[in-house]
Amino acid sequence: FLVGFAGCCGAMKESQCLLGIYIFFLVVIFVCEVGVGIAALIEKDSIEDYIHDNLEKKTPLTYNSENANLTISVESTFKCCGLVNGCQDWANGESYGCECTNGDENCAKVTTIDNCTSSAGNTNAYVYTESCNDAMVGFIEDNILIIAGVALGIGLFEIFGICFACILCRNSRKNQYDAY
Repeated sequence: FLVGFAGCCGAMKESQCLLGIYIFFLVVIFVCEVGVGIAALIEKDSIEDYIHDNLEKKTPLTYNSENANLTISVESTFKCCGLVNGCQDWANGESYGCECTNGDENCAKVTTIDNCTSSAGNTNAYVYTESCNDAMVGFIEDNILIIAGVALGIGLFEIFGICFACILCRNSRKNQYDAY
């Protein structure tokens, strides 16, 4: 908010100070984004381990516990079961939020999975076989090009903003505008 305010007011009043603040913060934000992007590429395996370890800390899950509702939402979104070990992440292997219909991808009958029972006690129920950890990592890997493209677009937009702010700041000294 403050960066945008400095840029907007600096452009309207042709204030070199405000434009300088705007340029400085845009450059800092851009450098941070590039640094995070490079770190994410270099430390890809560490990030996957970090996700796995933090999900594993939340197990075992019990229905109506602090993490249960969030886990059920994640299971519904990613079409998965359990955080790390499938049904075994739930207390007594009860599969809350894991239900699917026969024919869905990575779906199996609850009786065919070791230590897994349906939350409703239905032996004919079907549940997802993939853990949410694997589903989330797979989602990121499948969509990495889209994520990189959006990040590149934002970065290019920031570079244009920096260039235009520099031009405006330079020309505000002379109180005239040159054609480029």
